Amino acid sequence: AQTVRPQFAAPTSSIPARGFDAAITPCSRTELESFAPTWDAMVDAAPEAEPFVRPHWIASYAAAFEPETPLALVTTRAGGALTSVLPFMRKDRFLKRFPARTWRSPSGVHSCRFDLACRNPTDEGMVSSVWEALRGSSEWEVIEAIDVPEDGAFRAVVECARAAGYPVGYWPTRRTPVLPFDGPSADP
Repeated sequence: AQTVRPQFAAPTSSIPARGFDAAITPCSRTELESFAPTWDAMVDAAPEAEPFVRPHWIASYAAAFEPETPLALVTTRAGGALTSVLPFMRKDRFLKRFPARTWRSPSGVHSCRFDLACRNPTDEGMVSSVWEALRGSSEWEVIEAIDVPEDGAFRAVVECARAAGYPVGYWPTRRTPVLPFDGPSADP
């Protein structure tokens, strides 16, 4: 499957929207570890429980490649239950010689992919709530997500940004080989 690198530019919040409570929270490595069981349980209940959206994968990436970079989590809850987590590394950097407060996915060449960790990727209310939390934050000017699958849940968040009039760009970053296996697994 081809992955894309979405990026959009903006023209600590908590916003209730469409039955979901969304929040953006700075997160230390210690806080991430204590939040991990809740996050893992939410991923376990998802239709596709990929390792790349799990807290220990994010923590390992951060520790190995960006140990000094602050982490922020965009979370949504419905009825108190965690429904999504979107982690970002918070960086000040230059884009084409212009300074920008950038939120970047905790992913790179060693990560293979990045996506919104969520219980139900087709829940439009949850996706909209994630976008509304991001839109309501003044802590970023550019969001850069690397290696997002074409059919990934984060892509729907990006489409919310496009619909709201934010400039959005996609470009291929890598093609990850996927081998579909039909039926029960069997030893050849």
